[in-house]
Amino acid sequence: MRDKLAYPTVCVYDSRPFASEKALFIAGKDGYHTYRIPALAVTTRGTVLAFCEGRKHSSSDAGNIDIVLRRSHDHGLTWTEPEVIIADGDMTCGNPCPVVDASDGTIWLPFCKNLGEGHERVVTRSSDGGLTFAPPEWDTTLVEPVCQAGLVRFTHAATHGRDRILFSNPASAAKRERMTIRLSYDEGRTWPLFRILHAGPAAYSDLATAQDEKTILCLYERGISHPYETITCAAFDLKWLSGGQDAL
Repeated sequence: MRDKLAYPTVCVYDSRPFASEKALFIAGKDGYHTYRIPALAVTTRGTVLAFCEGRKHSSSDAGNIDIVLRRSHDHGLTWTEPEVIIADGDMTCGNPCPVVDASDGTIWLPFCKNLGEGHERVVTRSSDGGLTFAPPEWDTTLVEPVCQAGLVRFTHAATHGRDRILFSNPASAAKRERMTIRLSYDEGRTWPLFRILHAGPAAYSDLATAQDEKTILCLYERGISHPYETITCAAFDLKWLSGGQDAL
């Protein structure tokens, strides 16, 4: 029998510095104990927007937390000073999820607001490339018990006749349950169609579109007694989601 050849594991270390690297948010600076949950977007004019949570008094997930922003107009080489764009006293305003609408340049910024009056998602938007943001509004359709959600573009009108955006979350004001998939035809302004994927306990989720451009995938936490028993991947199509009202 031929002896097996042993190939050593080689680690190549390049001591050269990055082309460009800059710490944008530093713990203990500018009035914040900790910065967490980074999010990045590039506007239709090329401005890079770096968002994150600014946690005032500790690294805890709850407490006085704002959303802060820095901008770069030269592809990340230099940056504007940090700016607070969302703050509400001792409330927790976090999990920024910026989405740039390529058709008109609008920047949509859904985020979570804990310990608030409602159990819906909060959304703000910018129509000037991230220079200013409109007052946040509660989206009364997207009910939730304070949790993460999934968002993905499914189709463009130019290639599939209609714009379609999908949203997933546990649609319950009481607790993490009822994993629901919603469909929007107007860039997230309204959500006329939805279907419950799992009526029992469910929590975090994410969405993706398969390479065939027809299959929708949802990876989510679910269980029978509590939401953290399994992480399950569901596959379905537009016809199932819409109850036969829409299909590709």
